[in-house]
Amino acid sequence: MKKYLSLYLISFFCYSAFADQRSVDSLQGIIHQESGDSNTVDAYIALSEITMEASNVDALNYARKSVSTARRIGDKKRLCNTYIVLAEAYENISGFKSSIKSYQKALEIAESIIYYDGITSTLRGLSSVYENGGKYALSQEVNFKLLGIYQSHGDSVGMGDALSYIGIIYYYENNFNLSLDYNIRSLKMYESQNDFEGVSICYNNIANVYSDREDYTTALTYYIKFLRISREINDYDGEITALSNMGDVYSVLGKKEKAFDYLVQAIMIADKHKDKWAKISPLIALGGLLNANSKGEDALPFLLEAVEIGNKLGLLSESIDAYAALALSYEQAGQLSTSIMYHKQVKLLTDSLHSQNSLEKLAELEAVYKVKDAESQLSIKNSELELKDLESKEQKLLLVVSISGIGLLILFYLKKPPALQVVM
Repeated sequence: MKKYLSLYLISFFCYSAFADQRSVDSLQGIIHQESGDSNTVDAYIALSEITMEASNVDALNYARKSVSTARRIGDKKRLCNTYIVLAEAYENISGFKSSIKSYQKALEIAESIIYYDGITSTLRGLSSVYENGGKYALSQEVNFKLLGIYQSHGDSVGMGDALSYIGIIYYYENNFNLSLDYNIRSLKMYESQNDFEGVSICYNNIANVYSDREDYTTALTYYIKFLRISREINDYDGEITALSNMGDVYSVLGKKEKAFDYLVQAIMIADKHKDKWAKISPLIALGGLLNANSKGEDALPFLLEAVEIGNKLGLLSESIDAYAALALSYEQAGQLSTSIMYHKQVKLLTDSLHSQNSLEKLAELEAVYKVKDAESQLSIKNSELELKDLESKEQKLLLVVSISGIGLLILFYLKKPPALQVVM
């Protein structure tokens, strides 16, 4: 189960447990001291972000309080920011509809006050929530809109991000040629800016494309580059992803011991950083590897932990994968009744996922046409720019020729002998 990465999906809360508590205490102190001003709003936003991984309930409550406080003091920029944080909190509990509504409110406010950072942050969030909900056409529609905004502002950093997002969605839609094209364009943009985090992400995403094309040699080359840079910049999440994806490839290649080693390394790093989000993928992959070697009973503890994490964090897709692997593990262990129970659970969750996706199917189809139109408009825009550049060059050339011609005429006139005067 390969993991795709983008900058809007990577959020690190670099606090130890002590630092977390110290931050929470100091921020709560600000809330008690202030009388509902802008500092109070900022404190609620920070508290929501700090507590987001530890307690979704607390994060949601702080986000709601930040919204009500910002609305009361009439600070539109902060109100936009609070709706963004509220949207993130809803997304963490798989409240996709509420998350989308919050992002849409944030976007409406940001556009009304021409708040560039608010507009782009909101669109990035919307793209992410559509992607996580499996609504790829809607996500892509937002991505092209975002790319257009970055281009119009000459924001090369944002353009690199947007190109990467577009590449990701094309990958999920199995359009590997376009995915590779956009990821390579994104990679070049990041390289020109010495953005090592962006470069590492592109290496992983390009590797995923080659892996799905069954070009495993090229895939491993890019995964190794991804792993090396992740370690150089101390990106432990990237390191976990690289090790997990390499484990998947080695498993396919039949190098079971090597696959096992990489997956165990990934799990140990996730444990070291107490990162449940990063841990679930290698747990499921390791369980699948053991199942493939008819060691279902050995896979049980890893898959049961994956199910626990998936349920706690509301990761529906990962939970389905974990339950499916568990059903096979129990079957191999001879516990058929338990296996059947997990097969039923897979069906229930899958039906739930399909039902959730079908609610916006018409909007999804409409978005497909909008994406194609955006691609067409982008191509036309680029052609127009090339044409304008060509016309500009032609005009300069005509100007040079005209000036040269006038110069020659003047020179000819100056050198021309005076006309003979006729004396009558």
